[in-house]
Amino acid sequence: MKNRLYAGVIYSYKRRGSKKWTRVKVIDYVENELIAGENPEPDSIFKRMQYEHRLVKLNDLETISTEQVSYTPRYGMLGTLLDKVIIKRRVMKSLLNAHLTLKKICEAHGSGG
Repeated sequence: MKNRLYAGVIYSYKRRGSKKWTRVKVIDYVENELIAGENPEPDSIFKRMQYEHRLVKLNDLETISTEQVSYTPRYGMLGTLLDKVIIKRRVMKSLLNAHLTLKKICEAHGSGG
């Protein structure tokens, strides 16, 4: 099956507990190595958001996964305050969930599943 991820493609997903779909534009993609994306338009929380998931294979049994996120909250000073109280915690939780999902996929693939 042809891979549907490539630079420029836009995909959507629902955040856990949300009724709205979130759109993401893929900036860069290298199979089994890297996926980087950004929100193509501001949403209710972020004026701008970019992320990068990178996999570095050490050997046949070990792979390092790194995630990097940068964002600018909306609403000026109020957004800055909300970032310190709520947003940063939610971003970290979302990043951890993405990391654990990616880890499951990698481990299943590595075990032949």
